[in-house]
Amino acid sequence: MKTNLRMMFSVIAGMLAIVLSAGPGTAAYVTNGGFESDKTGWAQWQPEPEVVATVLSNAGQAREGSKFMEVAFSNTATYVTLVQDVDIAASGLAGLSNGAPLKYSAWYRADVAGNETARLAAVYDPDGAAHGWTDNGGAAGDQPAWTQQSLNMILDNAASVLRLLLNVNETTLAGAAGKVWWDDVKIELDPSYNYLSNPSFEDDKTGWGQWEPEPIVVVSIVEDAGQAHHGSKLAKMDYLGTALYVTMVNDVSVSGSGLAGLPNNSPLKFTAWYKANVAGPDNIRLAAVYDPDTNPHGWADNGGVAGNQPVWTQQSHSLALDNTATNLRVLLNVSETTVSGDGTVWWDDAKIQVNTERTYLTNGSFENGKLGWQQWSPEPDVVVTVLEDPAGAKDGDKYARVAFAGTTPFATLNQDINMSSAGLVELATGTPLYLTAWYKADVASNEVGRLIHFYDVASNPRGFGNAGMAGDVGAWQQQVLPFFMDSTAQDLRILLNVDETTLTADGTVWWDDVELSLTDPNITTPTPTPPPSAIRNWTLY
Repeated sequence: MKTNLRMMFSVIAGMLAIVLSAGPGTAAYVTNGGFESDKTGWAQWQPEPEVVATVLSNAGQAREGSKFMEVAFSNTATYVTLVQDVDIAASGLAGLSNGAPLKYSAWYRADVAGNETARLAAVYDPDGAAHGWTDNGGAAGDQPAWTQQSLNMILDNAASVLRLLLNVNETTLAGAAGKVWWDDVKIELDPSYNYLSNPSFEDDKTGWGQWEPEPIVVVSIVEDAGQAHHGSKLAKMDYLGTALYVTMVNDVSVSGSGLAGLPNNSPLKFTAWYKANVAGPDNIRLAAVYDPDTNPHGWADNGGVAGNQPVWTQQSHSLALDNTATNLRVLLNVSETTVSGDGTVWWDDAKIQVNTERTYLTNGSFENGKLGWQQWSPEPDVVVTVLEDPAGAKDGDKYARVAFAGTTPFATLNQDINMSSAGLVELATGTPLYLTAWYKADVASNEVGRLIHFYDVASNPRGFGNAGMAGDVGAWQQQVLPFFMDSTAQDLRILLNVDETTLTADGTVWWDDVELSLTDPNITTPTPTPPPSAIRNWTLY
């Protein structure tokens, strides 16, 4: 075991310097959002010496990666502003639906006068018919720790240019010198974006059709804000017990909706709220199919729920995107095999969204015991126990306890993920991924619990870990490791680890709710440590 690990980590030592350099979350729509290519793509408004923009190379201080931007300004500065002009067509933004909600975000620190306000701003076609100026209001005064700012905006895909500004609001400059630092600038499609047209029936039946005609099935739009789940309208579907197809459908153009701009096999979530007054066996469900009129494929439904439902209840159906398809048909449906009497179903707030809740891990909450997990050092050096204790678990009923001796070489749980079968390989290289886990510890003060990822451990290992948490952690705390998707990899190993270089005494750590997902937890996370090759004593292996 140790011999193999020595060989593995020797390879890692030579490979980890070639880790992707831009921080996770740097979306393709922004050029050089992590400043790893110095000032490429960025310009400043006011020249030196009033404003001096410098890319600093310091992995220990960068938010992610190894570089970040420092903007120092004098007491006579009037425009403390960095800008990037994003070409709408070349960046791919033009492929999204007009009006799509965007999220513009950046991480910053500041050493400025108390009223000086660092902010984000944006404007379309600034050098022509400028329009759509917006800013996020910003934050005034010093900010010693990396903090994320964000600005929600609406896409105008008919514009030529979207100008992004990293700015100290000129109206707040107080005649005092200062500095701001920026890192990990990105534009992304707001994950709450709904690709479905007229989802809440506010435009009556626009976009929706029914399969079986009246009077067997009668679909009506009811305007009643008191009864609607959201807004002022809802759909009411009355049917006779002789009906064959109690179904409303919406055909979503994969290209026209913007779905074609997402990576193939991206996880999607189709949801809708419903109420029902139906016979007991009648099963209300959600379903979807690609290209139903030309090349039907990918049919799936969520199983549904039978019987009455007097209060608004959300159903959900997960599916994978086929971005080569022409249409995606979604169905609000009473399963035809179950219709047994007259009934009524009400629908509202249907959505198709990117499923940011999906986790690519198996059994991350240990509800199925140790399924999917392995330990490196055997008992009695390390004893892994899955505890059934709803009061003690972070969520659910169970969680993992790892008790270890101070002499053990590896207090580690790991899970190996097959990239292809998990669906990860279909995500584009560079897609931000987030490994998260909840953690408690009763350990020596120097012992560090943390998260690690490695691609292709046996053949071409590459990866890194987060800084972790040292010493006792009495209450559940979330740890986060952001990293990039590498679609060329065959497998991915996830490790829940007590850093072996810090093991000095017996201890116990607990883990729960481990997830690998597309979801940015939007919390300030420790800067990742240097690659393992820089911090390990290789003679241990």
